[in-house]
Amino acid sequence: MKDAELLLLEDQIRNGALTTVKQKLIAAINSAQVPRRQAATLSAMARRAGALDLSLRILKPIIRTTKDLETPISPLEKGEYAASLLKVGAVTEADRLLAEIDPKDYPRVLLYQSFSLFRQWRYEEAIPLLEQLAKNSDLELYDQAVVSLNLAASFTVANRFLEAANLLEKWEATIQENSWLQLKDLAQELRMQALIGLGKFSEAESIIRSSEVSHPTENHQFILKKRLFFLRCSSKISTILREEFVEFRREAFDFSDWDAMRDCDFYQGVAMQDQRYLSKVFYGSPFLKYRSMVKQALAQSSMVVPEEFNFTHPVENPTTECQIDLWSGKAAGSDLSFPPGLTMHKILCALTHDFYRPVPTGEIFYHLFPTEAFDPESSPNRIYNLLFRFRKSVDQANLGMKVIDRANGFKLFLGDKTSIRIPLGFQSIDLHDREAYLGKLLHRHFGQTLFQTKEAANLLDLTVARTQTFLNALVGTKDVQVLGRGRYTQYQFSNLNINSPPRAVNSR
Repeated sequence: MKDAELLLLEDQIRNGALTTVKQKLIAAINSAQVPRRQAATLSAMARRAGALDLSLRILKPIIRTTKDLETPISPLEKGEYAASLLKVGAVTEADRLLAEIDPKDYPRVLLYQSFSLFRQWRYEEAIPLLEQLAKNSDLELYDQAVVSLNLAASFTVANRFLEAANLLEKWEATIQENSWLQLKDLAQELRMQALIGLGKFSEAESIIRSSEVSHPTENHQFILKKRLFFLRCSSKISTILREEFVEFRREAFDFSDWDAMRDCDFYQGVAMQDQRYLSKVFYGSPFLKYRSMVKQALAQSSMVVPEEFNFTHPVENPTTECQIDLWSGKAAGSDLSFPPGLTMHKILCALTHDFYRPVPTGEIFYHLFPTEAFDPESSPNRIYNLLFRFRKSVDQANLGMKVIDRANGFKLFLGDKTSIRIPLGFQSIDLHDREAYLGKLLHRHFGQTLFQTKEAANLLDLTVARTQTFLNALVGTKDVQVLGRGRYTQYQFSNLNINSPPRAVNSR
């Protein structure tokens, strides 16, 4: 691709014409024939335009080659590949690659490390990285603006609203003069949030109103409505009726604004002092910062986080035909079962990790294959095939559960027949070590109650013979003691902590 064409595509990206750029890149580029001198640039453009598969395919022959390269892999190439991995959800692998890059060799790595922290809602940890990058005098003006807006976003989440507002004001004219529409919308959103944080509600509303246009698109209308709705949530929450929350949540769903749905549930829980909604947001948000905010809201209403949560749709649904226990994978009221620690159970856990956002392909891949590198050519197909099996099993149970493909991942819809029981702290449980997981499952279920091999086999979904081998291993580590002999043999956990997980169970 000629340099003039690259410059034109870059201008289109900055002006918000992402769909146009994506279509042009997909039509024009054969990833196997990209000259190496353009590979990192084209990969970055494809990522920014949303062509993530193409972005990874362009750089994969360089990053994942088994051959000796004439020129070693550059920090630029490694950094851009890692940035695309972040976008598909392969965060762990991306972090490993980013950690190998010295910011002195490729300063932009600090921005990508910040993106990784953003995905985990760890904005405060990103602040020193972005501040360091902002001091780099070699950044071109557009990149300086990108870094500054991300720094402003971090300030906002960290409740450093005045610093955010001052930084945004500094860049407002430059962004406007250069017609960087992508950055303009983001800057306006961030400024509104900073003003709300400062209690300047009238000024925030004025900014929202100023963005109205004569002939807005449906998407623009929704963005305006969202901003005004959350402004009311921050300033006049007691005036919002339950029906308004329901209506906004429906619209947010129609526009696939999953985080707006999360925030809507949070504010409804606060407004109505409804523990169900606040608990849903707590259990359905894998971000410590966000969960801390929910705990604080519960405490202010003299409520606490429940020891377990029954995930239903809708949240007010009190009874369902089938209740799936996420720990064991057992489904009360149905023959449906997800053998604990095996593939289908891991998929279920991955899909319930976040109740709101779709789960990216790379994230599901990591849940299933934590030691493998994500391959843009083969890994998605492996996930699709496994999800086909998952869908088939839930369809046969006729419980209304669905896994829906979204542009940025897969989303689980329960329907009104099924609920999932999730214990407090389950998100921190490691499913990658199946033997340790099964030991914890046994201990959680039986505690210090006596149990027999058949009872354990039924819980673990193992044969009696394999369960016996597993229990013998637990006895060998002194975590379990044996009482009785022969068919009267019983087992009991000897303490409340399993110290040395056995290594006995490899498959069913």
